[in-house]
Amino acid sequence: MSGPTPPTHDPELIAYGGAFDPPHAGHVQMLQLALKRFPQALLYVLPAAQPAVAGNGSKQVCEDFSHRFAMAMEVFEAESPDRVKVLALELELPKPNFTLNTLKRLAADYPSRRLGFLMGQDQLSSFPRWHEPMGILNLADLIIVSRGQDEHAPPLDQAVEDMALKLNLKLAWSNGKARADIATTGTALHLLPGNVCPASSTQLRSDLAAGRTPPQNWLPAATLNYLQKHQLYRKKKD
Repeated sequence: MSGPTPPTHDPELIAYGGAFDPPHAGHVQMLQLALKRFPQALLYVLPAAQPAVAGNGSKQVCEDFSHRFAMAMEVFEAESPDRVKVLALELELPKPNFTLNTLKRLAADYPSRRLGFLMGQDQLSSFPRWHEPMGILNLADLIIVSRGQDEHAPPLDQAVEDMALKLNLKLAWSNGKARADIATTGTALHLLPGNVCPASSTQLRSDLAAGRTPPQNWLPAATLNYLQKHQLYRKKKD
């Protein structure tokens, strides 16, 4: 008996999750690459209320959801108001929340749309340790953005191969290794190369808490204005 049929069309609804604590230029550039690669897709940005950590509980966030949500709205929806929407969906889900739960909810709410999940190359090595990674791959394509400015990172296609090996996935490459179909799930991996800003939310929080000026071009103007207006990250929280 044959497995699922490989997808014949691209994702129509792309989920983009993260703590966005704060949202920075790298986050924005990832979104821009996805919008360009999939011009017919809608993109839903989903700030995490209490993000889970692969294999180990939940991730500590520094600022309240309300601030992170407001910054995300200002930064991301401005990129394409007709196609990008920031949703507070994860407030309604169990905490700490898992990506699988978010995708299940989107699949139930939008059953006619093919789902994609946008992630950075730095998340690939831990993806096999996420909560039910095969459940994620059964629901959505992965859209993976390279860390083009990280000299220590392997080529994006090699990083994808390494991840697939850990999950015993058989990949069928096409489009010059821009896409890999997964026969067993009927979904695909889409590779988006590019030189994304190496901004780090951790370093930004540290700089802001210490009163240092963040590296140039790491923060979108809207984020910087919001941070200054509300005096966020000015001191480390207990």
